[in-house]
This record gives sequence, structure tokens and C-alpha cells, in this order.
Amino acid sequence: MSFLRRRKGKAASDSEPPSPPIDDDSQKEKEPQTQKEEQQQKHTHKKNGGEKQQRWSCVDSCCWFIGFICSIWWFLLFLYNAMPASFPQYVTEAITGPMTDPPGVKLRKEGLTVKHPVVFVPGIVTGGLELWEGHSCADGLFRKRLWGGTFGEVYKRPLCWVEHMSLDNETGLDPPGIRVRPVSGLVAADYFAPGYFVWAVLIANLARIGYEEKTMYMASYDWRLSFQNTEVRDQTLSRIKSNIELMVATNGGNKVVVIPHSMGVLYFLHFMKWVEAPGPMGGGGGSDWCAKHIKAVMNIGGPFLGVPKAIAGIFSMEARDIAVARAFAPGVLDKDVFGLQTLQHMMRMTRTWDATMSMIPKGGDTIWGGLDWSPEGYCNCSAKKVKNNDTISAVEKRVNYGRIVSFGKDVAEADSSKIEMIDFRDAVKGNFLANATQCDVWTEYHEMGVGGVKAVADYKVYTAGSILDLFHFVAPKLMARGDNHFSYGIADNLDDPKYEHYKYWSNPLETKLPNAPDMEIYSMYGVGIPTERAYVYKLTPSAECYIPFQIDTSAEGGSEDPCLKGGIYSTDGDETVPVLSAGFMCAKGWRGKTRFNPAGIPSYIREYDHAPPANLLEGRGTQSGAHVDIMGNFALIEDVLRVAAGATGEELGGDKILTRISPETLGSCRLVSKEWYHAAYDSFKLFCEKTNTTYGFFLQSKFYPNRVCTFLPVEDNNIDNSKTISLRFLHFPYSIEAADRGLLVGVSHKNHKIPRYFVCAPTTQYWKQIPNPKTRYFTRGTAIAVLRSSSNSNPVLSSWFKIIRLSEPETNPSFDNHYICEVFDSNTWSWKQLNDVILPHGVLLGTNSPVSACCALYWHLTNNQILAFYQDKETWETFALPHPMCNNVHWKYSLTAYQGRLALVRKEGGDGFTEYWIMEDHREKIWSERKRLSTRRTSVIAFCDSDVALMKEYGKMIFYNFKECRVSKLVELESWHEPDYIFSFPATKNPGNIADHVTHNLAWGWCFKFILLLKDMERGVYGATGDSRL
Repeated sequence: MSFLRRRKGKAASDSEPPSPPIDDDSQKEKEPQTQKEEQQQKHTHKKNGGEKQQRWSCVDSCCWFIGFICSIWWFLLFLYNAMPASFPQYVTEAITGPMTDPPGVKLRKEGLTVKHPVVFVPGIVTGGLELWEGHSCADGLFRKRLWGGTFGEVYKRPLCWVEHMSLDNETGLDPPGIRVRPVSGLVAADYFAPGYFVWAVLIANLARIGYEEKTMYMASYDWRLSFQNTEVRDQTLSRIKSNIELMVATNGGNKVVVIPHSMGVLYFLHFMKWVEAPGPMGGGGGSDWCAKHIKAVMNIGGPFLGVPKAIAGIFSMEARDIAVARAFAPGVLDKDVFGLQTLQHMMRMTRTWDATMSMIPKGGDTIWGGLDWSPEGYCNCSAKKVKNNDTISAVEKRVNYGRIVSFGKDVAEADSSKIEMIDFRDAVKGNFLANATQCDVWTEYHEMGVGGVKAVADYKVYTAGSILDLFHFVAPKLMARGDNHFSYGIADNLDDPKYEHYKYWSNPLETKLPNAPDMEIYSMYGVGIPTERAYVYKLTPSAECYIPFQIDTSAEGGSEDPCLKGGIYSTDGDETVPVLSAGFMCAKGWRGKTRFNPAGIPSYIREYDHAPPANLLEGRGTQSGAHVDIMGNFALIEDVLRVAAGATGEELGGDKILTRISPETLGSCRLVSKEWYHAAYDSFKLFCEKTNTTYGFFLQSKFYPNRVCTFLPVEDNNIDNSKTISLRFLHFPYSIEAADRGLLVGVSHKNHKIPRYFVCAPTTQYWKQIPNPKTRYFTRGTAIAVLRSSSNSNPVLSSWFKIIRLSEPETNPSFDNHYICEVFDSNTWSWKQLNDVILPHGVLLGTNSPVSACCALYWHLTNNQILAFYQDKETWETFALPHPMCNNVHWKYSLTAYQGRLALVRKEGGDGFTEYWIMEDHREKIWSERKRLSTRRTSVIAFCDSDVALMKEYGKMIFYNFKECRVSKLVELESWHEPDYIFSFPATKNPGNIADHVTHNLAWGWCFKFILLLKDMERGVYGATGDSRL
């Protein structure tokens, strides 16, 4: 019965019976205990079940994730093979806007076709190398690439790869049993690695105008060897000579256009001397060989005078990239990585490459500077700034780039008289480093010992002249070979027979250009990228197997010295070659008939401002100025294609120089020659020649009949000059309302009731009428902002601009000054009305023209505030001047531009002083005081350059050089021509014409315009050359 009761109780529990009555206290105590046990059992069951479920769900998740990735991969692969070939381009254009035609397509439409054969000369490390014979560890690598391609062998067998890439340390040629040879054909250097182009983009664009393999030749060579040894071992120079002769003979006698890049520039310079020299040392082509076979040499990123980067590579196997990696992960590269002493292996390998010595800086202290000076002079570092009400004083930071290697930041900045230098040349190298026999990689530093290492550091600072002595001390075997193949000085007498030796042929300062007056030489390089110029070093912690010197990444200049970052001083260049090295020879050494260029070969400089890609879809960009990426720069490719199709340097537009020399360096330049002396004292000529611009001012008098404007150029001393810009092509009464970067906006008064607006480009005498504004109110202010201008020599290109008009209605319902704002956009070729501008009661726009600076237009208000219009956002803002600048009511204020930034000129009443302040930070409204002048009754109108200001006095226009405290130019005005309005007018010599793009732009609508503005805001520069829309 008890058993039946238990079954019945169990069944009853399942059927949820009513609660039994409580008979006694013991039953009350058992019930809660039973419930607790049941809850514990349920909790344990759930926990165990949950663990099982979690364990299985993790495995399931992994399997699901792998399956998902595989499915997506196969799906994308299917779409890639199924979609049309043009679909990726369609997606890219939908995001970034319509892509411009490649230069080859564009020039083919203009009718350009193949004419001159083209020869490419690759630089260091960009040419492929393949194995023809090796040791047993290299089995299966016959004719496989050891350099270039996928670099798979570096990961599979790194020590074997290092062994086969090294040369013999005594001869500089092949080690026994190893033969590595350059890849031949265009594939030798079209791509360095899969997806990383070098020459591929240029080759593709040449093919678009008709070029093929018989009219293009890649002069590949073993870039590890010294230049003369490429002929000794492989007869490479002879092959280049015979191929050029064949190409000229089979292409109707048209001479070749040679395009060297990087170290290939020095290699071809060596070739031009070799081909003229008699055998057996030379090619025996005779003194007129280059004149018969070469039309132009278009050097890209050429290190004519060497690069400081080569010094760091030889000295410590470092550069900016390695130094940054060390700072990011300290100790990783200093220790064994996967059992390898990485940098030591690389140093042992690269010190067998003689070609690295070809890029050691040439010219010594004369070119690169000494202990107390450098050609770059001062680095325009940030001034000490204080916001709002505090006084601000600007300090230009002096950076002595002449000290290429300094041991310690304090040594790099100290006065030379306070540096105690202990000569290392006669130092005893001492014993070998302790436990050096245990090192797997033997370098020449092991032979120096502790004493030799200490002697190098005790010398403290090295210039370009003492660097050679340093290398003879720390790398004697390398320099012993280098002394037989390269030279780094400046020739005193180029007629000396010793300069007939091949060791001088790659140094442009110790050799003459060929006797080919009809040949042209170009130097084409990027600017606008910080480039390594000097280094701060330190001793590494004592370690037997490590390189004892390394860049001191803790040396930072901070905000006071932004030129110093991570132990590296930077200057302007293309990230590898400083402007000094790339541009000096074509700018001075070879310009005209000189001792280095006795035949007077025309030389041209073409600089390309660096503009990084706006987004990832643009890849490495089409406006890059980086050392390798510039090979895809559309502007450079277009220049190359035009010359290959027959254009001359003059037809190309001559020089295009964007960089400017520091004013503090002019004193050194005046000592070079008589021509430099006069040019350095004429700031206007220096500025205009370097920027390829026509710069001056339009003077307009409101009382003169028809308000005809005259142009006052900064280059000439006469207003009425045949070279000046004239507006006589406008055969109707007009008045100029605004000007900016080569364009004028004016109003025609042919119909006095309804004035008609027009835009004109005076340098091309082209004008075009634009629609009238929507309102007919009285105009109070007009401005034009050129957002993207064209500096290309092709007159078809044009600019994208906006016109801003402020008008005051006839009736104003409030006491405030109410202005109606309208904007004309050349993209849509129409006006649109923005939100009204409301100023406080009694506040008016100033009478002076607005100032364009840093993507904004600025008006000076009568309450000493500034009204700003931001061109990208099309918004307005008013802000006050800092307290010290506006607390005196007796001062007169005016706005102008100074080197692209907003400047405020304030003059004390009467014959007091004149000050000018610069807005250093347009976002934070930070000002700094730059100069205090005693200008008596004159007033500053505008700045022509960093030193010269245009001043106005009754009947006179004065160009005053406040750096030298002298009048540069004085122009007497006619009594009837006292100007009421003065418009600054810098313009390119070949500006773009104005064209109508209404159909094109309406097709894309507001979406495309918004994307374009975003791209420009990301790049941070308006006015970069490239795709322009007017």
C-alpha cells in the first residue's frame, strides 16, 4: 500500500493536486527543505545543460563563420566574373564623381600620335632581378625573381635570399657560384610587386597615343652594381647604345626621348659621358652621338646631388620608416626576429651594393651647408601664439640642415663655437667587441671595437664634407670600392684630364653635358612632402651583435620646431629627394651656357605639387608628388606625352616652379654670380620666375571716364608697357568689381539701367557674360573666389569659381543693416540666394575690397570686426579682433593677404607706425604680430611676397622692401589716375579659358557637387592642378 501511495503521490504531484492540509510542525519543516532540494537540482541540471549547449554552440559558430566566409568569397568571385568590365569604374564614379580621362585618351582626342621613341631607365630597387645560377639552397629558383614580384623567397628561405642578393665584398661583382641578372623587357619594371605600379601607368598612356613595344624600350640593368661595372659584367651600356641607334633608324630618324627615374637619372648621366668617350673605357660614339640620337632627357625625381637618406642607410641601415617602427615597437628590430638579426643581415647585404654610394650627397659643404649655415636657411616653424587678448610675437626657427648627422638634439641646435669636437680620423679602433665571435652576422662595426664607436660619437656633428671621412672610418671596404667608381666633389677645372675617368661621370658637378645644343633636359619632381634632410643620432645600449648607432626617435621639436620629428629634420621634397638635389642643376648649374653646360642645352624645371588621394578608391592618386607615386601623376604623364609627340619645352610652358627660396638665404645666393646678385635683389622677378605667374595690381578710378583699369606689374618699372596686361579687348564701358587668381568679375555699363555681369581672363583676352543676379537691389559688395584654378599649359582647361554679391534693399524694415546674399556657381552657371546677412545697427561693410585667404572671403566691418564667408559651406561668420589690436580708436585698419593667409594692417594716426598681423590659425582665430614699420604718410595696400609691400601715397605707388628697408620700385601716377580701387591680380601665364559646362554639370546635379566639395575639403587644398570645372 505504501508503494501504491508513493506512485499515487507521484502521479498526484504531476497532476498538481490541491495543497494538503498541514497537520503538524514537522510537516511544515520538511516542505521548505524539499523545495530547496528541488530548486538546487533544477539549477544544477540547467547549469550542466547550459554548459553542454554553450560548448556545442561555440563549435557551431566556428563552423558557421567559416561557411559564411567561404560563401561570401564564392559569391563575390561569381559577381566579379559575371559583372561587366566597366562595373568597377561605374561604382567608383558613383562615389567619387566622374573620372577624368587619362592623359593618353585626352591627348589622342587632341590629335597627338606617336613620334619619338621612348627609353625608360628605372631607378634603384624598382627593376626586377632573377636567378640564373645559385647554391644548393636555391634549387628550383632558376629564372625566378629574387627581387620584385611577390618576394616569396624572402619568407621561405631568408638567409639563402640574402646570400644570393649580396655581391662580392672585394670586387663588387658576382660571388663565386652565383649569377643574378636583371629581367629584360617592359615587364622588368612596370610593376614592382603585384598591384604596385612603377612604369605601368606611363606605358599604358603612351600606348593610347599609338606607342608599342618597338617604340618603347626598358633599359633594365643590375642596379646593385656600380655604373661602370654594369658594362664590365653585362655590357648593359653597349646594349642601351645599340637599342637607341636601332630605334632611331627604324622610326624615320626621330630621336629618342629618354625618361630616367630616381637613380636611373645618375645612371643615364654616366651613360651620356660613356657613349662619347673613346674605347675601351667608353662607347666610342663620338662627341656628337647624343646630338644625333637624343631629343630630350626627362628626369623624374632625380637625385642629381645625392640624398641624405643614403647616409642613414649606410650608417645605421635606417630611414624614417625604420625609425618609426622602432619607436612603435621598441627593441623588435634590435633583437633577433624569428632567429634572425634582421638589420645586421640587411646592412651586410646592402654594403656590398656599390650603387648605394652613387647617392651620397655631392658637393660637400658648398652645396649642402656647413656647421653654421644651410641653403634652406630658416625653417618657417610655428610662432609662439596666444589667443584672444594676449600679445603675440612671432619667432622664425632657424634650422641648420648642414649638420646632417648630430649626436644629440642639443648638439644639432647648439652654436658651433660651443661644440667640442674630438677628431676620430686618427682614433685607434681598439679591441673587438666582447663575445663578437658568437654573433651570427659579421659587420664592419665589430672591427671598430668600443674605442672606435666612442670616437665616432665624440666627434658629435657631421656635415656633407666630413660624412665621407666618417664612412671611410666605419665602412672601409665599401668606400675602398666606392673611391674607384664615384666622386663627390666640385670640379675646379673641367678641362683637367683627370675628369675623363669614369668615376666622375655620374657627378654633375664634375662633368660636362654633351655637345648637343638641340637636346633638352628636364627635371621633373614632386614637392610639398616632408623629406629627410638631417638626423639626430644616439648610441645604442651596449650589445655585441647590434648596430651601435641609431636615430634618436625621442628627439622632437614640438610646436616650436615642427621641422624635427622622430629624430629627423625634414625639408621640402618628394619624400625621398629634397628640392635642393632635384632642382639645383636645371635651375642654376645647367641654366644657359655654363662650365657644366658649355653647349647651352636648354634646361627646364617642372614641379608637381603633392595632392594625396581623397579616398581609398583613388588608389595612390593621380596628383601625387611622392617619389614613386609621381609616376602615376596625370600632369607629369601629360608633359611626357607631349614631349614624346614632338613638343618643345617652350611649347610645354617652360618652367613650372612652385617652391620658393627662403628670404634668409638670399644673402648666400648673391655670392654665387653677378646674375644671381641682381636677381636676388629683385624680389618681384624672383617671385614671378619661380611661380610662373604674372603678378600685379589693377588700378581703377571711379571718376575717370568709363572707369578704365590699368595694370601695374611688379616685374617692370613702367605702367605703360608692351608686356603688361591690358583690358582694351573689352569694347564697352565697364567697372571691375573683384579679382582672384587670374579671373576678373566686372559689370558692363553699356545699358545704364540694367548692368550686365561678366567674367574675363585678361591674360588670354577671353570674356564671357554671365546671367544677372535674381535681385535688382543696390550692390554693396562683390567678391570672386576661384576654388580650383588651372595652371596647365593647355588653354582648353578652365577654372571653377564662385561670385558672391551682397546687396542692400531699398527699404529696410529694421534698424539693423540687412544684406541680401547671392552666389553664382560656375558649375551650375546660375545664381542662388542664401540666407540674409544681418549686421548690428550702424555697422557697415568696409570700403576696401574683400580678401581671399584659406578658402574664405573676409570683409572688414566698420566696428573693427571681420565678416567671413566660407566658400565650401557657403556660410557666414563674424568675429572680433583680439583685444590688443582693436583697443585704440586712433588706428586705421585694413585687411590683405600674406602668403595665402589673412593679414591685418593697422596704422597709427598721423605719421605713426604701421603694424601687420597674420592669422596663423584660421579655425581658432589665432593671430601673431610680424612687423612694425615706420611708413609715415603711406599706407600698406597688399603684400607682393614675404618681404615686399605695395604702398600708396598721393600720386605714387611704392613697392617697399621692409626686409632691407628700401624702396624697390616707385611708380608716378598721372594726376587724373588717382586709384580708388586696387585689385591684387596673380595669374598663371597660361590660364584656362572660360567655358560653359552647364550640360555636363546638370547631368550630375547637386549630388556630384556635394561629393566634389567633400573631396576638396578632405584634401584641404583648393586650387590644386588637375581636373578643373568652370
